[in-house]
Amino acid sequence: MPYPLRHKQGGPVMIRSRFTLFVSLLSSTPVLAQPATQDDAALSEIVVTAQKRVENLQDVPVAVTSVSGEDLAALEKGTIESIAQQTPGLSFSRAGGQSFIYLRGIGSDIQGSASDPSVALNIDGAYVGRFELGATQFFDLDRVEVLRGPQGTLYGRNATGGVINMISRGPGSEFDARVRASYSSFKRREVEAAVGGPLNDMFGVRLAMRYSKDKGFTDDLDPRGSNRIDDQDIFALRGTFAVNASDAIDLKLVVDHTRSKNGNTSVFPLDNIGLAQTRGAVPTKFGQTRNDLDTFDHWTTSGFVGQAGVSLTPELTFTSITALRRFNQRFLFNTDGTEIDITRTQFKRNYRSFTQEARFNWDSERLRAVVGGFYLDEDNKGTLGLPRIGGVAVPTTFVFPARTKTKSYAAFADATFYITPKVGIIAGIRYSKDKKDDRTLRGSIAGADGIFGTNPLVLNGSRNVKDQWDAWTPRFGIEFKPNRDLLFYATASRGFKSGGLNSYDLNAPFDPETIWAYEAGAKTELLDRRLRLNGSVFHYDYSDLQVSTFLNGFTVVTNAASAKIDGGELEAAVRAARGLTLTGSVGYLDAKYRDFLTPFGVNPNGTTRIIDVSGNRLRNAPEWKLGGGIDYDAPISDTLAIHASAQASHTSRTFFSQFNENVASNGPLTLIDARLGLGSLDGRWEVALFGKNLTDEEYLANVVRFTSTTDFAKDTARIGNALGYPAPGRQIGVQVRFDF
Repeated sequence: MPYPLRHKQGGPVMIRSRFTLFVSLLSSTPVLAQPATQDDAALSEIVVTAQKRVENLQDVPVAVTSVSGEDLAALEKGTIESIAQQTPGLSFSRAGGQSFIYLRGIGSDIQGSASDPSVALNIDGAYVGRFELGATQFFDLDRVEVLRGPQGTLYGRNATGGVINMISRGPGSEFDARVRASYSSFKRREVEAAVGGPLNDMFGVRLAMRYSKDKGFTDDLDPRGSNRIDDQDIFALRGTFAVNASDAIDLKLVVDHTRSKNGNTSVFPLDNIGLAQTRGAVPTKFGQTRNDLDTFDHWTTSGFVGQAGVSLTPELTFTSITALRRFNQRFLFNTDGTEIDITRTQFKRNYRSFTQEARFNWDSERLRAVVGGFYLDEDNKGTLGLPRIGGVAVPTTFVFPARTKTKSYAAFADATFYITPKVGIIAGIRYSKDKKDDRTLRGSIAGADGIFGTNPLVLNGSRNVKDQWDAWTPRFGIEFKPNRDLLFYATASRGFKSGGLNSYDLNAPFDPETIWAYEAGAKTELLDRRLRLNGSVFHYDYSDLQVSTFLNGFTVVTNAASAKIDGGELEAAVRAARGLTLTGSVGYLDAKYRDFLTPFGVNPNGTTRIIDVSGNRLRNAPEWKLGGGIDYDAPISDTLAIHASAQASHTSRTFFSQFNENVASNGPLTLIDARLGLGSLDGRWEVALFGKNLTDEEYLANVVRFTSTTDFAKDTARIGNALGYPAPGRQIGVQVRFDF
């Protein structure tokens, strides 16, 4: 029996040319722009690059969810938050101007220039160090891949939870243009347009843009504040330029820029221990606030990704990915969430990163391998200002300027060797070394204007710390593929997240966190490929978790002793009839701290209170998560067709802190979205009505505690005022699409 080349679409094929093989290895090439063509009675093949090579999703021994760009655009899913509803194990939260992603209970809400996320983001194959640098806007994408579980071998640093890959559309082999526009609740206006194609046999280009603006989903009842809160005003551009220099050499350049002039998010108190409540703040209901400040969250980000590759032999290719990214941000936030001026949060950030990855890929009948190296140079400058107005005689802003320089080096190798045509042995190893140099200052500025004013900074403390960490992150496994429709696999892998520093206080550095993950899964296609059923079970041993908590009035990061995570996931899709597809997913997660003593407030005698949270659930790790969907296409005449779809998700109680307080959690939550479209039979135009959160559920995107907003006469334990970040309510809108 021959050994199939599993990376090609549609099963075993012969290698056609060096150029074809190389093109398939670039993560956002036109080859991948659409699902492989198959009989309409069967499910479409899904092609991914999760293992840094082109493969059918069903051939990848990793739990992967792939969402196509067409689905993202049609369902108005413009952010990571929107796809989390239908992805097992994926959770999203936000606070102030930052976004936080969790996969299978692993994530981080640590803020600061010297800390890192626990889920890695890659845009067009290039590592991006902060989610707000690229995951805020989905537009003109080929697909989004969500890899669940530690990916320490192929992706390295800060992928203990998993990886999210965003792959933009390439120029394609034929000219095409498209325009989408929508208007919906909260006076939201969105326009997305793209045009691209070959200029000649050598050059191709694609240009895309997206504009989104609304009035916000929270009503500000205080005339002193901004009428723009929880709103967005974002404009994004991207250009892709491809060069087929020869049959063996291919080049691509992706340049993007995004500008945001958002108003900032709103919060509202969830308890009665706030100083603002003591001073007469008027309670508000969900969807309302009394914000006395003209808050804002303004930022810009620009990126460059250059891909180059050479097909050296029919089996061997070389790929280089070079990336630059810059990010600048300024925001002002009403920390107490009321009309009483107690305290504010100010922040300025200037971020720059350079990454370089180079790798060789080998694809033959018996061996698929990748060997490469990675380098990161990151400079992250941030200044935090905390104006204190209420409870003091003279307003003062406490200021924490910080700058962290990070360098990271890695070398990796990963291979699958087929000892028989049906059995492959997986082995990989990566060595990573991170170096961080952090300088933090502490001082104050007279008045409430703080870092946005002109008064001088008076220093009263500083710290300059250098540290470094290294780790080996192997992967071992076996895969068994008895036929083209079945895959069984078992893997053991190690993940590593770099240590860091408490940038906005003078406490000691915190250690790296590591994880050993053991997973077994199956991927199946049954009933002549009309039914796809993928599932996995996993066990994680998690050491030295980096967890934020409060100590002496400041948010600091400590290392939890350990945690265990056990779970299982099942995803299904069935082509029930021509034009009718049903999908469903279920995820179970038993994620608990195994041994964790953490500070939380003070005792009556003034000493630090230590709480044992061993046995508590990890934050953003709901026990159950279920999703389901229906998608129906049908002609209604010789020229017209309808497209109807609906999605529902249910998530059990989710805690936002390690203390598992009900006040800092979301109860069980069910969300329903739907869409009904009428368009031409050839797909060139469509008008659709859509709705999100149709039952108008009131829920929170996050809950935090701030000691700076509490009345210490009531908050005698100094645990901080609980403040909730509301999520959008029901949205109804209309979308128009034209394809040329």
